[in-house]
Amino acid sequence: MFGFIVLPITFLGGTYYTWTTLAAIKIGGFSWLQTLVCINPLIYVTEGFRAALTTATHMQLYVIYPVLVGLCVLFPLAWHQGF
Repeated sequence: MFGFIVLPITFLGGTYYTWTTLAAIKIGGFSWLQTLVCINPLIYVTEGFRAALTTATHMQLYVIYPVLVGLCVLFPLAWHQGF
C-alpha cells in the first residue's frame, strides 16, 4: 500500500518541487502532469505553505483557499457517511 498510494501522493504532492515547474512537462503543448496533479489534495496544502512561508513561485491563492475550504468540508462529510 505504501508503494502504490502514499509514495506517489508524496512525490506528486509538490513536496519536493513547486507546482509551477510542472508546466514544462508537455505533450502537444498541454501541461498534462500539472493538470493531473490537481486531483491530489496534498498539492494545495504544500502550495499554501509555500505561499505563506517562502518567496518561491506558487499556485494562485484564489485557487488554493477555496479548494482547501472545500476539502475541509467534504472529507468530514464523506467520513461521516461511511465513504
